[in-house]
Amino acid sequence: MWSEQFPQRKLLSLIKELHSKYNLGLLDAHMVARAMGADEDVVLEVGENVRIRKRNDGLSIFQKVGDIWVKIDKDIEGLDAEDILSSNSNSRLTSVCEENKILHAKSVNALAKSIRRSLCCWYRTSGTLFSFGKHEIWKVSDNGWISIFSNSLKDQSIYNSEDDIARHIECYRKEKKLAFGLF
Repeated sequence: MWSEQFPQRKLLSLIKELHSKYNLGLLDAHMVARAMGADEDVVLEVGENVRIRKRNDGLSIFQKVGDIWVKIDKDIEGLDAEDILSSNSNSRLTSVCEENKILHAKSVNALAKSIRRSLCCWYRTSGTLFSFGKHEIWKVSDNGWISIFSNSLKDQSIYNSEDDIARHIECYRKEKKLAFGLF
């Protein structure tokens, strides 16, 4: 019932309609569709530890692990009230790299190589979540992508390669680096 109160369309179908109806180029149709709010999220809060996000008429379930929102692979129809409200995801959290090591490692490439090696050893364990520093949780998929979860419900992923992990470490460092004012 909640989902029906916020009707949405899939982004691709709206772009195609704008393209054919108004003879817009695909890039222009995409920009118009986004300006019309086609990419906006609607979020339903279920207790303190669960959020259901509706985007482009698709539903995603997020469960809080510490301060981080992790996307659950289950479909909404398959969940019952106890399953949604339980917070047992903490038991499967494995540390892949500590915050201090991320921020102070001398070689980002060596750290990325070490992290990738750790992920390759552990990721075959079904449902394993990896803590990356204090602010992210990673989940490795079978197709070689790493889903990155944080304190927001945004979708972010990188490819499970040393280069992509190194670039992500650099971005993480810039974002989390302590800034000191003028003395």
